[in-house]
Amino acid sequence: MMKQQLKPSQGKLMNTPDDRNKKMLMQLHKAAPISGSSSDVPSNSDQPRNLTRSKSDRNLNNSDMDPKKLKRILSNRLSSQKSRQKKFQYIDEMERKVKALEAEIALFTPQVAVQEHQVSLLKMENNFLNQKLASVRNPIDQNLRVSVVEQKRDEVKRLKDIYRLQQQQMQARGMLGWKIGFT
Repeated sequence: MMKQQLKPSQGKLMNTPDDRNKKMLMQLHKAAPISGSSSDVPSNSDQPRNLTRSKSDRNLNNSDMDPKKLKRILSNRLSSQKSRQKKFQYIDEMERKVKALEAEIALFTPQVAVQEHQVSLLKMENNFLNQKLASVRNPIDQNLRVSVVEQKRDEVKRLKDIYRLQQQQMQARGMLGWKIGFT
């Protein structure tokens, strides 16, 4: 049997077998305390009348059924109906979240593309600036090296000149002292 039901967001629910079960369970609670006699089961006149009734609905109206069993059956039906409703609400909520996330993705996708393009431009600019810095650095480094080498050469030359001068002075003293000693 096909249930005719509207979504909770559409308003009222139609009269379904589960709604009838709920009414029957409520009537059972109101009408009779659980004592175990068959007179505790509500009569057929208390049930809502529908032209299309399932076999399980007809079995519920059986007067020889134990009230505890009837109560359990109705309770199980209500529980399963609540479970189906929760499942439907959960699915509905997940579909709303999916739509919201898809909208967010659609919003951010162009922004991500723009940012990725900007990153690639900045990388190219960084490479260009690094090359330019290297080209400026190389002559400076080379000039610095040449300058340091020239300074060291000049220092070596100066030290050699000082050494030669000292050698000449020593030779002049030695010669002079030798000449003085023999005269």
